[in-house]
Amino acid sequence: MSDARIEDYALIGDLQTAALVERGGSIDWLCFPRFDSGACFAGLLGDTDNGRWLVAPVDGGTTQRRYLHDTFVLETTWECQEGSVRVLDFMPPRGKAPDVVRIIEGLKGSVRMRSELVIRFDYGKIVPWVRRADGARIAIAGPDGLCFRTPAPTRGENMRTISELIVEEGERVPFVLTWFPSHEDRPAKIDPEIALAARVKRAGEEFVGDQRELSLLNGHPNEEQPYERLIGDALVGDGALFTREDTVEAAWAVVDPVLENHGSAHPYPPGSWGPKQANSLITPHESWHNPVL
Repeated sequence: MSDARIEDYALIGDLQTAALVERGGSIDWLCFPRFDSGACFAGLLGDTDNGRWLVAPVDGGTTQRRYLHDTFVLETTWECQEGSVRVLDFMPPRGKAPDVVRIIEGLKGSVRMRSELVIRFDYGKIVPWVRRADGARIAIAGPDGLCFRTPAPTRGENMRTISELIVEEGERVPFVLTWFPSHEDRPAKIDPEIALAARVKRAGEEFVGDQRELSLLNGHPNEEQPYERLIGDALVGDGALFTREDTVEAAWAVVDPVLENHGSAHPYPPGSWGPKQANSLITPHESWHNPVL
């Protein structure tokens, strides 16, 4: 049983599931993909062999924690003899697959960090089959799959996935764990540094917006996608692909009279060439004629 007290845990989540992060940097509880799913980390009720994910300095240290303003992003700042680092833990609002993202940021000095990933499905009962694929670690057990991605070096050791690295001042190192159904292809790679919120019009006649998360996926790493280009241009202030204000005003000068002074609609039978009144609009110009008439 973990020695941590319940008040030592912070909560992160994506509204469909949640994880408990211990003050010492260990995620000791996580059910994937939903709240009512079996836990893949259950160290809270047992020990490390029941599953957990530790990210912490090798030599330990003292911590201060907080949630970033108006977010569910947990920030843990470590102070140790080698320097200081910040760890950001969060679960971005999901697209198709749920993710846990952990980012280490060097603040001062050179700090030796360690990630120890112990995956045990079904509340610590099942040790998954783990393999490498395109730079990721894939863990499979029955219907559940987990994809672990990080630029840090990884190795297997005693049924665990270990990463040991030195984080320098100003350096940021991400770790992403993504659940997916084991019978499907592994999930698309996300950029852990990007999570943009937007207001999107709700379906219907009323102009009402809903908050939506924009997740930029690295499905084509060598090709810039259209929306990626637009968002990037907006961030740097490049308006070349955006409509100018005078262009919008000119367009509305044409549209406004149509909206305000449109005539009544003329009914016509389905499958026909339209109402007879439409012929009077094109006949004087002799640019098109109805072959049926």
